[in-house]
Amino acid sequence: MLRYIVERISDGEFLDLELPIDVSGAGRALNGAGGFAGTVAPDVGGLRYENGALLIDPYGTFIHEESDGVIRGTWLVTRSEMDGPVWSIEGAGFSSYFADRPYEGEYRGVQVDPIAVARHIVEHAQSFAGADAGITVVGASDVRVGTDSDDKEATAKAAADAAKAVSEAAKKALEAARALAKSDPSPANKALVDARKAEADAAAEVKKTRDEALSVAKERAREDGGAWKILWWDTPDCLAEIQDAIEEAGFEWVEWSGWTSDRTRILKEIRCVPRVGRKQDGISFIEGDNIIETVVVEDDVSEWANAVLAIGAGEGRDALRVTVERASTRRRRVFVLDAKHVTKRSVLEKLAKAELSRRLQRLRVDMIRVVNHPNAEFGSFDVGDTILVDAEVSWLGRQRLWRRIEDLEYVGDDVVDLSLGDA
Repeated sequence: MLRYIVERISDGEFLDLELPIDVSGAGRALNGAGGFAGTVAPDVGGLRYENGALLIDPYGTFIHEESDGVIRGTWLVTRSEMDGPVWSIEGAGFSSYFADRPYEGEYRGVQVDPIAVARHIVEHAQSFAGADAGITVVGASDVRVGTDSDDKEATAKAAADAAKAVSEAAKKALEAARALAKSDPSPANKALVDARKAEADAAAEVKKTRDEALSVAKERAREDGGAWKILWWDTPDCLAEIQDAIEEAGFEWVEWSGWTSDRTRILKEIRCVPRVGRKQDGISFIEGDNIIETVVVEDDVSEWANAVLAIGAGEGRDALRVTVERASTRRRRVFVLDAKHVTKRSVLEKLAKAELSRRLQRLRVDMIRVVNHPNAEFGSFDVGDTILVDAEVSWLGRQRLWRRIEDLEYVGDDVVDLSLGDA
């Protein structure tokens, strides 16, 4: 049995435990936020406060879907529209709360777990007055990112600047001594010139050494990127920064929501794990059985590539650039991945490799519509799972393709649309 629960974000109060809504779509996504849509009609007056304001307020309420006592999804209400007696409501998974939200601080991490960086961003975004949405990040990795090379570069620059100032002062003192000795070539003034020259030579040698040290420090900082930085003046987007950090750990993430043990609150977690889901050997999706619409199998060369050129942050020839490729009987075909938001080479390399893996696939099934069936009962599969799609393809015969659920959207009680990606 399904029911929809309305929660006010500001204080966690449940405003309606059985929202009378006709849901047209309720989805979850891998590494992202699923969508929600439904209509309430007619307005019988029970969905208003005493002052007449509507209980469901965009950016002020969550809608939870509960199936037989288990929370199956949580969405932040993002849109509300009245068309006569019909009230249309739309929402997005709660991680969307961090999209288009600027990071407003200064963060420099040295030898930090990227998952801890993601957790910091989530906590930072909710630390302002009126910003707490009760969302947490769960997980940890063994990866450590960020070095002190940029701090060392700053120290080396300060030392080089100081040495330059001393050297310039010594040069001026030498010039003054020479001018004095020229007007009065006394032994004392000649000795002064010799002393000032020795000081200038020593200062120049120190400057040379400090400049060389600065050059080495700059190169090291350029190579490893220094601290893991999130700086407000770069106008970073919180959700993009969360995504980059989790990818740097080599992890994936998924939204999870569920009751506390005393069923007084609904937790909302961004769960970070090495891989979401599992390979489902015990269930199957067969065209004509639980797949209820014709399966479209594609071999589209416009989507295929055996090389990926990824371009990250920076301008002109100074932009980050990574190329990954794999030999194939097909001729070389390059896909250009625009990732100008990525400032770290390691992140760019991982994005390029993931894109190459996706582009190398020849036969693809991108979507199937399934019903609740003994082959794969609802609740036995979820986003991130790798599933077997069994379909009849007229020009190739029976095909059995392993695909991965990237997006899952329930359409009513007994139908679900699965958006599929590479296994």
